[in-house]
Amino acid sequence: MADHPDNFVPIINLFREVVFFVLIVGVVYGDLRHGRAFNWLTLPAMGIGLALAFGLHGLGLEGEGLGLVNHVMAVLLPIGIFGIPYSLGWFGAGDVKFVAAVGALEGPSFVFMTMALTGVAGLLLAAATVLARRLRPVAAVGPAESGGSGPQAAGWTRQIPYGTAIAAGAVLTWFGSVLPQ
Repeated sequence: MADHPDNFVPIINLFREVVFFVLIVGVVYGDLRHGRAFNWLTLPAMGIGLALAFGLHGLGLEGEGLGLVNHVMAVLLPIGIFGIPYSLGWFGAGDVKFVAAVGALEGPSFVFMTMALTGVAGLLLAAATVLARRLRPVAAVGPAESGGSGPQAAGWTRQIPYGTAIAAGAVLTWFGSVLPQ
């Protein structure tokens, strides 16, 4: 284990959680406003998470289950799993880097639960998006105003803001980890 005064551990953990929530808020804003998760947000968060894991727990090879090695696995796991939908064009690269940054900050069990809850949140978000896109052209923009009909005529794209679903999964996981059992 790395040498550090124990009284700094709560401060370091608080810093990690602040970085986590800045990442969440920043990605949701970028996803909803600009349709992307920015590298200037995800990559430093990933680096901070890995640096903190190493600083607090070293490599983590001595049976504790913490440390750099496990946090690197928490980065590679979502890259491997979310890399498949990315290669099919279903996710953007920012979504993959976002969930990898969550893994770097919070560790393997956290990112695994985040990915599971992201699936549920993504399904609900996709259903809500499809419903909203079907209702909006009828209610807000009719064919006469838009020059056509359908979602594309009303300015909609087919993209679903999946970074928002990842954020929902991460926040639900965080609440599950801090609430008393």
